[in-house]
Amino acid sequence: MDSSSCHASDSSCPQPRQSDHAAPEMTQPTKLNRRQPALRCAGFLLVNFWLIFHLLGIVLPPASVEPSPSSVRSTFWALRFYPQLLYMDHGYHFFSPDPGDSTLVRFVANSDTVDRAVRGRYPHKRIWPRLLYHRYFMLTESVPRFAELEPKLYELLSRCYAKRIAENHLCSSVELYRVTHHMTDANVFRAGRGLNDPETFDETRIGDFAWPGSFAASVGR
Repeated sequence: MDSSSCHASDSSCPQPRQSDHAAPEMTQPTKLNRRQPALRCAGFLLVNFWLIFHLLGIVLPPASVEPSPSSVRSTFWALRFYPQLLYMDHGYHFFSPDPGDSTLVRFVANSDTVDRAVRGRYPHKRIWPRLLYHRYFMLTESVPRFAELEPKLYELLSRCYAKRIAENHLCSSVELYRVTHHMTDANVFRAGRGLNDPETFDETRIGDFAWPGSFAASVGR
């Protein structure tokens, strides 16, 4: 049959077949599609920033052990909450080859009801179990770091220590002293001076702390 003789309305004329692989219809890009590259870029930057921050959290604790630059110690102090939260600060200062001077806290607790003052020092050898001794020692070791870098927090920390001592000994006022125990030089030790020689201790007054009334009176009520 001649195709020229077929009319458009005649169903008997063969119709052109559509291709099985027709071209897909073009769709307009949605807002989500337009935002995906920006979201991927932001996620990439955040992950890389966190990796760098996490690496600093690993490196700074051991790098801040003295002798180290003050800038490194200040950076660690500013970011200390992250490694402490993840338990990455493993006491490098205490267990380093040269741990430096140790810090103790001496106290004099006075009571309104008892004439004799209670004197003591933390930590001391009678603390048991030894893990508790280590805990007290780590608390007193934080005193010089707070005194150097966070004076306001150092004042608050000292008052908390004094209040705890007052509660334990049922007193109304506490005098606190910071005791620095210097390491004994090897040559001095060979000369016969002991590790606990009185000249290796320096003492600095932290302050006096008092409360109205006494903890003993509050317990008696």
